[in-house]
Amino acid sequence: MRQASPRRRQITLSARGYKVQGLQTVDLSWTGATSNSIDVYRNGVLIVTVPNNGLYTDHPNGRGHATYIYKVCGAGTGNCSNQVTVTF
Repeated sequence: MRQASPRRRQITLSARGYKVQGLQTVDLSWTGATSNSIDVYRNGVLIVTVPNNGLYTDHPNGRGHATYIYKVCGAGTGNCSNQVTVTF
């Protein structure tokens, strides 16, 4: 009989995109992460590792139209959030 692996706690991510003096800015917030640090991914690329305080503001600093896909994961783990898309 195969033993079930322990369930990981689901990380839930939300994002809000806006512009500051014409530059793109994205506020990320998450719940459910239990690790001390969080890896933040934009468009599949790790952009930063931050303390797990539930908040991070990204400054892709683009202008005009763009789409970014974000997810966060417990640092160094495969325990990741849902993906969220921000379109400017």
